[in-house]
Amino acid sequence: MNFEATNMGTEPILGTATFNVTPFKVGQYFNKIDCFCFTEQLLMPGESKAFPVTFFVDPELAEDVTTKEVNTITLSYTFFNKGADALQEYLITVATSNKPISVSGTTRSLIND
Repeated sequence: MNFEATNMGTEPILGTATFNVTPFKVGQYFNKIDCFCFTEQLLMPGESKAFPVTFFVDPELAEDVTTKEVNTITLSYTFFNKGADALQEYLITVATSNKPISVSGTTRSLIND
């Protein structure tokens, strides 16, 4: 399954996502194996990305008398922008060249003078 996100802004965004499962009582049966929410994600201005998530629902859900009426499980995400400082640090960390990186109108050299 993939979730799609688009940066509608004019600046890069570095963020993390948190998930929510509803109804709440089925959350204990929901198991993420791999999720984009485990790591920071970078979206450039105007960029859209499909973020994968792999999960399973424990079959024990069907045996729980408190969840018998559940027909639908909803998985949703909230994306939190980590801010300009975190973005700058991220870009410096992943940079492969010694060229300056410009973020939010500031320029920072990758070489310590």
